[in-house]
Amino acid sequence: MSKQATDNSHIDQKVALRLTNLPDKEHIRVLDCFAGYGRVWDAVKRRSDKKIDVLAIEKRKLKERKSVYLCGDNMKFMQTFDLNVFDIIDLDDYGFPYEQLDMLFRRRYRGIVFITFGATGGGELPHALLNELGYTNSMISKIKLLFSRDPFKKVCQYLAKHGVVDVEYVKQSNVYYLKIDLDGNNGL
Repeated sequence: MSKQATDNSHIDQKVALRLTNLPDKEHIRVLDCFAGYGRVWDAVKRRSDKKIDVLAIEKRKLKERKSVYLCGDNMKFMQTFDLNVFDIIDLDDYGFPYEQLDMLFRRRYRGIVFITFGATGGGELPHALLNELGYTNSMISKIKLLFSRDPFKKVCQYLAKHGVVDVEYVKQSNVYYLKIDLDGNNGL
């Protein structure tokens, strides 16, 4: 799936999932790690009566972006932040945001996480995720297609391994939009 095809794909589903899962508080702080042009959270803010502050990170320099954002590698920024000041961390990635999730688990983040990942025919899950599930790199390299099958099931196994059993999701075509709630005790 090309990056252009996914930048605004299914924005209504993304916005609806976020709107129905906002924390029960008046002021919400969001870390949007793959912010793009900020359209998803701009739409959520327009449709919600809550005060929502978004700290946006985007790797690409975007001339047409209307609001302020941090330009650079989200992993570097995330390493420097107290992540628990954010009520929501949004990982709307083109692939699967394994490194970012791994950091959230290691740092015992407490809050809501939105995850987007594509399950296209040739798409592979990160080897580190599959390694956590017991698959060796040798196994993965020999039978790549086998490990690309049923990626949602493998993602749910990975999340369950870290204590996440309640996964709310919407599937559109071969893309999954997930919401998980981390209580800070995940991975123990």
